[in-house]
Amino acid sequence: MRSPDTVEGPLPGSVGIDGRIYIVIAGKQFIPSGTCSRTMTGTFKERLEFNGYLWKNISQETKMFYFRENLFIGILPSITSSTAFGRNEPRVRYKDFLNKLHAKGERPRYISEDIWANWMQYWSSSEAVTIADRNSINRKGGPEGVSVSIHTGGTLSHQEHADRLESSMGRSPYPHELFLHTHTRNHDGVTFVSDRAKQIHERVVESLQSQQMNDNNVDHAHEYYEAVGGRDCCGRVFGLGSYANVCYSHASSSSSATTSRLAATTNEVIELRGTVGVLMDRINRLEDFISRRLPADPQAPSADRPHSPPS
Repeated sequence: MRSPDTVEGPLPGSVGIDGRIYIVIAGKQFIPSGTCSRTMTGTFKERLEFNGYLWKNISQETKMFYFRENLFIGILPSITSSTAFGRNEPRVRYKDFLNKLHAKGERPRYISEDIWANWMQYWSSSEAVTIADRNSINRKGGPEGVSVSIHTGGTLSHQEHADRLESSMGRSPYPHELFLHTHTRNHDGVTFVSDRAKQIHERVVESLQSQQMNDNNVDHAHEYYEAVGGRDCCGRVFGLGSYANVCYSHASSSSSATTSRLAATTNEVIELRGTVGVLMDRINRLEDFISRRLPADPQAPSADRPHSPPS
């Protein structure tokens, strides 16, 4: 996350002097997610396999091609600590890529007819239909459920919404503040998208007010975590999306530990961006120093050298 009043440095999504895209990792997501997704999709289009309707069917050679190509353009970080996550990211994006193709149902020009026919044959098979129906039911909270993932975040990830709130608030938003922003119409903080969203917000506010009456040191992250019932069976925290991985790095949320981790992460990112800014400034000064001391092109006209008369 970025503190606009503290450090001026490269913004996520900007292109460096080497042509690589500057990104950051927030929780388990690359930011800016839209840029990363579009670039990876372009890589997928360059090489598709006959049985590529499932990620597990793709050859190791092609998987490494996706990884190397995205590493080269800077989408996947080359630092050791993120290599394992970076190798997993193409798998997630490829699944999204397939889901969009399946939903549209029309063969794009970059997919050959034989590959498309094979993919369509699998998607219409009883195995694929059963899996799709089961996933649809799970997303709705069970056979009798209705969708529980309604929010007004649009195409931006929760992390990107949190970054925008941080820019306007001057600090990282608390979980319930982000929830209010992404679960009310037009982000008005009043018109909730569902009764459940309204009930959760009221529950959090009531709990915070109760805690503030008894203790000045209120852990907002912990109160939200308790109000929504912690993590679900898939390890997600309701209403926070990718931002949950920033607020809660462990399934059991300790009040003091959660707050300190969030602050430590923010400070670390600020320090890293400050270092990058200093290095970029040094590179620019070095390039300027070298350019001033390079010998002039002998073929170039100079004001100090008289032109030879034509023969």
